[in-house]
Formats: sequence, C-alpha cells, structure tokens
Amino acid sequence: MKKALALPIFLESLTLTTFLKHIVVSGALIFLLSTLVTPKTQSTQVACDVQHSPHRCTINTDIGPIEVSVQAEIISLEPFSVTIKTADKLLSSAKIRFEGLEDYMGINQFRFAEDSANAWQATGSIPICTTQSKTWKVIISLYNDNKYSSYWFKMKTK
Repeated sequence: MKKALALPIFLESLTLTTFLKHIVVSGALIFLLSTLVTPKTQSTQVACDVQHSPHRCTINTDIGPIEVSVQAEIISLEPFSVTIKTADKLLSSAKIRFEGLEDYMGINQFRFAEDSANAWQATGSIPICTTQSKTWKVIISLYNDNKYSSYWFKMKTK
C-alpha cells in the first residue's frame, strides 16, 4: 500500500501564478528592508586638479591628508596610473572610480595596490566619448579597518 504525499492545507490551493507573486513580493520586501537598513555614506566633493601640471593634489580626509597624483594628463583609451600617498600607514584598502558626470560611461573602477608602506597605485584606462571632451566624476574610496570615507572631484578629458 502506497502512502500519498500529504500537503499542508495552505499548499493545496497554491498555483504557479500565486507562488510567483509571493516570490516577487518577498524579493521586493527584502530589497526595501535592506535599503533602509544599509547605512549610507556620502561622498564629499573636494578640489583636485590632476589634469594640469604638477598633476597632483592633496585631499584632507577623515584619516589625514592624502596626496593624489598621476604622471601626466589622463587621456581616454590610454593606460594611466594613479598614486595615493599617506603620511602614515593609514589605509587598509582603496579604490578609484570614474563616472560620466552627465551620462553613463560604464563601470570604470580600479583597486589600489599597496606599492610601499605609505603609497598605493591603481592602473587603468577610461573609455572614449563621442563628444570632443568629457567631464568625469572621479570618486576615491578609502578604507581603514572599519572606517570608510569617500571623496570626489570633477575631471575633464579631451
């Protein structure tokens, strides 16, 4: 004698459509709750002009001054390196991201690698725009153990 599989009463009337509705609603609730619970960190706008000589600037951050430098003007499609230096060993990691200020230009994010005790370097390239020049929002994110801070500046490429 075979025993029939007994389903709980609430599953007997469950249809595929109802099941999918429950999945979508549950996903939306989880997304909304995670958005509300996740702390938001604002990025602070700073003045930094790495496109003109001497191709460096100093950003006063929550963990101390950070020097940002490039070897030459950043040009679309050409590989470049960005170096950040600290006075002491203040960073556990850092990254830099280039976003189109007026329009979407793809994901252009590079992680810094520790070059020496107080210097970090990131290498990458940015895409070319169909217009003659492009204004970028350059975001530098700094991590020091449990502390996170973010700073951004505008940069124009030709």
